[in-house]
Amino acid sequence: MLSKQQILKDVIKANQDDEAEFIWGYFYNYCKSFYAKGGVYGDEVNATDHEIEQAILDVLDEIGHEFEGDSFDREKVRHNIERNRNNPYLVCKAVYQSMHHDYSLRSEQNAR
Repeated sequence: MLSKQQILKDVIKANQDDEAEFIWGYFYNYCKSFYAKGGVYGDEVNATDHEIEQAILDVLDEIGHEFEGDSFDREKVRHNIERNRNNPYLVCKAVYQSMHHDYSLRSEQNAR
């Protein structure tokens, strides 16, 4: 089974590939239209872009070549969003990445 990092590398490497465009174009927006603010279930789920991206990577990691991009896969994304919110490691990692990103931006601004 491929790791999330390997899947992401493959998607980036295959940026012009139809499958990558389908996943990160159509399917990402499809999930966002359901689970992000203003979406069909936006009031319930209110997922961030990062949560949706992470959940899609999790689904790809879990089911690999069986991915169809249909409503079943979309529901797996929702399940992973909810599961990831209850995972203390992922919550801490997201907070760390956010803080590190903010610190990097401030460091760049101070260097100017």
